[in-house]
Amino acid sequence: MVTLDDFPPGHVPTVPELYRKKLATVQERNKKGDPTHYRLTPEGQDLITQAMLRNARNNKENRP
Repeated sequence: MVTLDDFPPGHVPTVPELYRKKLATVQERNKKGDPTHYRLTPEGQDLITQAMLRNARNNKENRP
């Protein structure tokens, strides 16, 4: 299972990164077959939310 620890501190995972870790599916492709729209799984959405909350907490703690 993918966790927030799999990404560097301060990094919010992008959807293509989550797709490579099987936390998103391709919804639509262009004529060349490249993905253009993704659909996040609930786990992928939770991971992004956790990363944003972690960054917000860290920013608040590091503020002078």
